[in-house]
Amino acid sequence: MQRKSFLFAVLAAAVSAAVVAAVSFAADNGSTSKTVTFKLTEKSQVFNYVDNPPTSKGHVSSPGDMFVFSSELLTPAGKRAGQLDAYCVVTRGGKSEVSECTGTFSLAGGELHGVVNIKGEPNVTKIGIIGGTGAYQGAQGTVVSVSKPDSNISHDTVTLQLP
Repeated sequence: MQRKSFLFAVLAAAVSAAVVAAVSFAADNGSTSKTVTFKLTEKSQVFNYVDNPPTSKGHVSSPGDMFVFSSELLTPAGKRAGQLDAYCVVTRGGKSEVSECTGTFSLAGGELHGVVNIKGEPNVTKIGIIGGTGAYQGAQGTVVSVSKPDSNISHDTVTLQLP
């Protein structure tokens, strides 16, 4: 379960970074889209793991197990930037665990939606941003989330292409 918490925290941090309102815009090779890059800190608040049948002994995951989490998103200065809510489903259990995760970053200007396929226990997770609402309508990009070992904190760099 510790492993699942770590993976979920990594995802949460990465997705939360994608929603920061304090961003700098740069023209994208003369096109009308803009590149936005910003940093966020994700602080895990809630985590719940569900060991669906067949249940296992000793924290071994199996296909169909799930976990959900909620994290507070903070600016690098420590001010509240929003909230991350996500869920993951284990698609391959055991030592070669794989989880498919989906998350929504709720920010003052709108929401960002991200997906990731997590294999094992990575310290660095790369999340795909597949869309958004409000100020993030049509956003696409990535979040690189670096988790802090033995902590509920992740540091994220969000890079978005906005129309």
